[in-house]
Amino acid sequence: MNENKKTPPALKALFGDQIEFRETSLYDSDPILNETKPITWFDGRDSTRQLPPECIADCSGSGDHTNNVIAWIERLNFDGPVDLFKEHLKEYGAWDDEQLEDHDENKKRVLWLWANDCFENPGDYDYLHLGV
Repeated sequence: MNENKKTPPALKALFGDQIEFRETSLYDSDPILNETKPITWFDGRDSTRQLPPECIADCSGSGDHTNNVIAWIERLNFDGPVDLFKEHLKEYGAWDDEQLEDHDENKKRVLWLWANDCFENPGDYDYLHLGV
């Protein structure tokens, strides 16, 4: 039986109508995300959402946070405009044109940079603007 469940308010606030909870089977009542509805993170150059505080904490600070960034990209279904991600990252001067062709890597770079900006300057980078 696949009965719809009410979405918890905290998740509703974070994901809006783009999340749906349901039971997976009679034996497994853990909620799962409805993967058919994509999450929109950007409208042109500007983010439409904020990173969750847990994501900022997990993906910023000293040390290697690659595994955390990858996990949060999947958890948040984080993505954005291919060309604008490349343009935004090119401004940092840390990656060459060939490296910036890999959109999956660019998603990691953008999320990691954004999380660090939020961590280092709380309130200044709640929403990300891609570009100069």
